[in-house]
Amino acid sequence: MSEVDRFTLLGCEQPSKVVYHRPADRLLVACRGAQPALQILDPADGRLVTALPIATGVDGLMIDDNRARIVASGDQAFTVIEHAGDDSYRRLGDVATRPGAKIMTMDKVTGNIFLVAAGRTERASDTGEVTTVYHPDSFTVLRYAAR
Repeated sequence: MSEVDRFTLLGCEQPSKVVYHRPADRLLVACRGAQPALQILDPADGRLVTALPIATGVDGLMIDDNRARIVASGDQAFTVIEHAGDDSYRRLGDVATRPGAKIMTMDKVTGNIFLVAAGRTERASDTGEVTTVYHPDSFTVLRYAAR
């Protein structure tokens, strides 16, 4: 393989996830930062088709073709976006989750979403560095059913 093109992600402070959506021929890029967003690009030329706000701290990005939805999981919520056809995308809203529940997978048949969460404490040192300590035996899997 060799690099054949390069696209600039304007307004994307910290790209976190990228997924190619074959049926739509679009590239989906989840961006972290002060204004987290899902950027939807044309992979032929890198043109920005649209950008929609998403939950902060995005760590997961999945496509549910059966329901024409895109799901981006973040720090305390996941964002659901509807793909209404062609280049029409609509943010349906956020679903609240437990803090830190952002590692995600999806059952492509049922549309159920599974997130991993754990009890945790964040401690700041004298220098301001934050350390996360996870509580033993507090890890859980959360299931959210598609509607």
